[in-house]
Amino acid sequence: MIIAEFFIPHGHCYLWKPELVGLHIVSDALTAVAYYSIPLMLTYFVAKRRDVPFNWIFLLFGAFIVSCGTTHIIEIWTLWHPDYWLSGLVKAFTAVISLYTASELVSLLPKALAMPSAAQFEAVKNEIQERLRTEAELQQAIAQLKQEMAERRQAEAALRESEERLQLALEGSALGWWDWNITTGQTYFDSYWKRMLGYEVEEIENNYQSWERLMHPQDKPRVMEVLNAYLRDALPLYEVEFRMRSKSGQWKWILSHGKVCDRDESGAPMRMLGTQKDISDRKLAEERLKHSEANLATAQKISHIGNWEFDVLTGEITWSAEKFHILGLDPTQPEPNYAELIEKIHPDDREPFQQATSQALALGTCYELDYRIVRPDGQVRYIEGRGEAGVNEQGQVIRLFGTALDITDRKRVEEALQESVQRERAIARAIQRMRQTLDIETIFSATTEELRQLINCDRVLIYRFNPDWSGEIVSESVGTGWISLLQEQAHNPNLAHTSLEDNRCAVKKFDSAAGCDSVLNTSFPVQDTHLQETQGGAYSRGTSYAVVQDIYKAGFNSCYLNLLQQFQARAYIIVPIFCGSKLWGLLATYQNSGSRQWKTAEINVVSQIGNQLGVALQQAELLTQVQKQSEALRQSEAREREKAQELELTLGELRRTQTQLIQNEKMSSLGQMVAGVAHEINNPVSFIKGNLTPAREYFQDLLRLLELYQQTYPNSTPELQHLASVIDLNFLVEDWSKLMDSMQVGTKRIEEIVRSLKSFSRLDESEQKLVDIHEGIDNTLLILQHRLRAVGGRLEIEVIKNYGQLPQVICYASQLNQVFLNLLNNAIDALENQSSPRVITISTSVSGYQQSVPNNKQQITNYIIIRIADNGSGMSEKVRQQIFDPFFTTKPVGRGTGLGLSISHQIVVEKHKGRISCISAPEKGTEFIVEIPVTCNRDVTHNRAETSLLKQLITT
Repeated sequence: MIIAEFFIPHGHCYLWKPELVGLHIVSDALTAVAYYSIPLMLTYFVAKRRDVPFNWIFLLFGAFIVSCGTTHIIEIWTLWHPDYWLSGLVKAFTAVISLYTASELVSLLPKALAMPSAAQFEAVKNEIQERLRTEAELQQAIAQLKQEMAERRQAEAALRESEERLQLALEGSALGWWDWNITTGQTYFDSYWKRMLGYEVEEIENNYQSWERLMHPQDKPRVMEVLNAYLRDALPLYEVEFRMRSKSGQWKWILSHGKVCDRDESGAPMRMLGTQKDISDRKLAEERLKHSEANLATAQKISHIGNWEFDVLTGEITWSAEKFHILGLDPTQPEPNYAELIEKIHPDDREPFQQATSQALALGTCYELDYRIVRPDGQVRYIEGRGEAGVNEQGQVIRLFGTALDITDRKRVEEALQESVQRERAIARAIQRMRQTLDIETIFSATTEELRQLINCDRVLIYRFNPDWSGEIVSESVGTGWISLLQEQAHNPNLAHTSLEDNRCAVKKFDSAAGCDSVLNTSFPVQDTHLQETQGGAYSRGTSYAVVQDIYKAGFNSCYLNLLQQFQARAYIIVPIFCGSKLWGLLATYQNSGSRQWKTAEINVVSQIGNQLGVALQQAELLTQVQKQSEALRQSEAREREKAQELELTLGELRRTQTQLIQNEKMSSLGQMVAGVAHEINNPVSFIKGNLTPAREYFQDLLRLLELYQQTYPNSTPELQHLASVIDLNFLVEDWSKLMDSMQVGTKRIEEIVRSLKSFSRLDESEQKLVDIHEGIDNTLLILQHRLRAVGGRLEIEVIKNYGQLPQVICYASQLNQVFLNLLNNAIDALENQSSPRVITISTSVSGYQQSVPNNKQQITNYIIIRIADNGSGMSEKVRQQIFDPFFTTKPVGRGTGLGLSISHQIVVEKHKGRISCISAPEKGTEFIVEIPVTCNRDVTHNRAETSLLKQLITT
């Protein structure tokens, strides 16, 4: 039956009856679905009832049933795909699973039969229910316990959270806390308290002895004193600073606060809580701040700068120590209030100071003000004050702060320079007026008025001696409100003689033994003689001046005092006026309003003016003599025609020599005055220049200190940052060097001017020397800078220099400077009414000329040519031919003597063997050409003989 050749393929059997195919497919499919659903339910059951014994057998049944279902699926597959090997393998697997399941059931049956019966299951069920009831009660008890535990845990959590917040707060504020049981001595230190000193928690025992052992021995008595005082209720709070040793051995500063939190029935303290904080950084900062404040105080002392602060809300004023020193006050005393401060300010400066501070308080603005203060000893100091307002968030001014700089020395130097400049200008104006006219009355009138305004006195007069040594007042300038002695003299001829007859005052001669300053504070022998009886008194014997600071302290007799009172005099300076070697008269300056401490500079000015008046008198007398001699010569010419030509030549020579002598006297006096002015300027300039280098060094030291401070404290306070921003600290540091360089250049410029003045004033040199022509021209231009610059409505005059390469020349340097001065003055005068442009052109060059010498030889002589041209209105040919004639001038009366170009012609032609010429035309400008030989020897002996002859003619 099972032989292969008799086997019919299963699938082909269905093909015989196609109607059976569908039946088999549906049957096999439904069977497979049933087989697959049974294992699923068994698996679900086992998953839900894991307590069922032998639950693995259910899984084994499930595998067997899945295999059976798969065989039905394969049956459907083989209808179209006759893969019977696969079908056979599936069935073989199903057979193996079936056999394994059957074998397992065999071993399982005894175990299943050994399982409890239904009664047993019922008893177990009842026991289980009892247990469930007990468990329910137990669960209820457990739930109640859990609720109680949850509530306790919440309370503990809240407590822990509170403790954590407290700990975080303490740690956030860098505080460690401690708890001390005073009764038992038990002490607790938290972890941060210990870590503050570098210890771990277990390294310090929680007891009172640990705290006492770590404390600095020097601080322990003080701390125990404070603690015991607090425990006795002598102090409201326990607060003390002390040092404690850290683990590293360093001492740390500690700030400890404490308070009693528990007391017994009698009120005795039982428990104390407190905190402590590491303040070592604060202590270090305080030390550094003290050091910085000390450095700042030293810097303020060196630079004489004090600072202050005013609290608007409280009215409190704070000063630095240097501010006290500047005002001459004791720094240990409290600061004065605002009203007391106003009393210390000079009365004339109080109103500007109050206006500045009031405006700063009202508007919140800054101010800078120079004012004076009066120290308790009466000394007046100049202050440069600066103030700035501090405002709150609402913009309201809540404080003022600023600095006070003592600038007294600077002010004194400025005043000295201003006085010196004013004296120079006044003296220059007086000399200019003397040069403009030889009318002695005009000179006296202008000079007395100029001198009175210059030294700000009440009266200036000129007293002239007669041949019998009696005298009279010839000129006077008097301020308003005072009587005129000149008018009184017209009614009382003996007034002048009486008022000046007594010489009882402090007088002194200029000599090498003492300076001018000693005159004012030293008493000298007095004179009790009349000027007429003594032929000029002490002045004729060489006394340079007489000074009386207060007539009531000069030791005068009562009659003389009464007379001076009638003339309203209280103090005076009197200097002699010499015409040559002859005492001509006196120049007197009076202070009528009160006593006066005459300054040395004022005495020098009066002396210089007296000397210049003497020169002017000498020039006027010479002019009078020349005029008289000219008249005599003209009369003699009519009577003696045969000697007319000789006398005319003599007169011409006399005029030229005479004008030269006049100019020499004037230039000599001018040279003395210029030298004196140069000396007066040089003293304060030397003082300024000498202080520039220390000032620069001081500022460099302060700058290094500031840089070190900025490096040490890079984050400064807002006030310092604001102040640095307001004053523009970086710009100030940068600009200081420029300022010092500017001052250096300025002092150098003044020194050059002084050297030029001294060089120009060498008028007494009578010998020839090798000089640089360009240097002489430049020095002359420097002297005339005040006329070249634009002043007021006057336009500037431009000077164009076209200098060539010139060799040095042997000549009379001072006399050539005089020539340059005359030519440049004339050029400036010519441009006075000229509209822009106003130009003076100076050109120099060297040219050679052939000249005949002995033995019929030709010699080339090199000449230095100086051309001085202006673009003024020029002159006509007629005027040009007369410009070198003595006393010829085109200027208005009083503005020129007509001697300048004549003397220049004489200096160039006769003394230097050169040539001088003029090229000019109307509206074409004027050009003067000066030609000086490179070597210009002259006969000095002949010149001296001419001078001697002139003096003999004048004195006869």
